[in-house]
Amino acid sequence: MMEIQIVSKDAKPLLSRTEVAARIAFQGATPTRKEVIKALAKALGEKEDLIILRRIDTAFGSQSGKVLGYVYNDRKALETLEHESVLKKHGAGKEEKKTEGPKAAEKTGGDE
Repeated sequence: MMEIQIVSKDAKPLLSRTEVAARIAFQGATPTRKEVIKALAKALGEKEDLIILRRIDTAFGSQSGKVLGYVYNDRKALETLEHESVLKKHGAGKEEKKTEGPKAAEKTGGDE
């Protein structure tokens, strides 16, 4: 079980997002990124797929921590402003094309 308390919300209209700082209290291990996003979305009344967590800070052995996240106005702004690595962490990265069959270098041969 996790409790979340919103500490501050700072609108950044030029970046199409709101920066949110929050405190979390939890039992056991530090909650996963997905669990924190779910709790933050519920507390803010926003969609989970528009939230990017920048950091989750906890002290060793502590059952509480600080969270910094961005809530974007739309999906286009999120994909434009965030790095590909951050999108992959959140499961929102662009999917790579899968190639089937042998590689081009393996196709050539036997022409000697």
